[in-house]
Amino acid sequence: MSTNPNVYAAPTAKLDSNQKQCQECNALISKKAEICPKCGVRQKGAGGAVSKVALLLITFFFGGWGLHKFYLRKPVQGVFYVLFCWTFIPGLIALVEFIVYACTSEEALNEKYQTASSGVMIAVIGVVVMFVFIAILGILAAIAIPAYQDYTYRAKIAGVMAQVEPMRAQLQERILKSGAIPASAADAPDIAPVTVPNVATATLGDHGIIVISFESTMGRQIAGNTIELEPYAENNQLYWRCTGGTLPNKFRTQNCRK
Repeated sequence: MSTNPNVYAAPTAKLDSNQKQCQECNALISKKAEICPKCGVRQKGAGGAVSKVALLLITFFFGGWGLHKFYLRKPVQGVFYVLFCWTFIPGLIALVEFIVYACTSEEALNEKYQTASSGVMIAVIGVVVMFVFIAILGILAAIAIPAYQDYTYRAKIAGVMAQVEPMRAQLQERILKSGAIPASAADAPDIAPVTVPNVATATLGDHGIIVISFESTMGRQIAGNTIELEPYAENNQLYWRCTGGTLPNKFRTQNCRK
């Protein structure tokens, strides 16, 4: 009748620096081996036993950030979870893993995994993960939100200028017919103001300049500012420029920037 090998017995062969003794069958295996190729038993390292309750809690609440991977001593996978947490895909994967862990016995979990050596390490890793996530979120928000706001403002202003275009075209036709740019609005009584409700008003000023004034509903950075459409003659040709006015460059379309 065979007996279980004594795991405390001295190794039968001399160990070199790249070998260790299997904790189950005493066979000499690679120092980096996690599973003994002879008996198939996973080698226990410096880590502790897996707590199924802790694993389930960490996976459920922090799985989307990969904290459970750090707990199971799989930091590379944990880093990928952190990097892609904003896509919510790691969260879905963690939910599936939570179900798998819940349906697996604690003994089976300990056969397959090892945990980080102490609860302090878990807490530190959790703080690091949280910090990285908040930092990434903050950087993305700091870049994306202002850029998106500027884009929406430019789109609204481009829309206003499109609605003022018939007024500009009418004035241009009048100038070409009369051969002169009106000195004041009184010289072009047929050019009526254009109002974009709750957004802006376009009026004809001196020297044929159309002044577009933006209202308070356009936001604090734009309200009260203006864009000027100014006609000018050069080489017997009529041209327009829209670089005048007080509106900051970042809200102007490319051709109207100063």
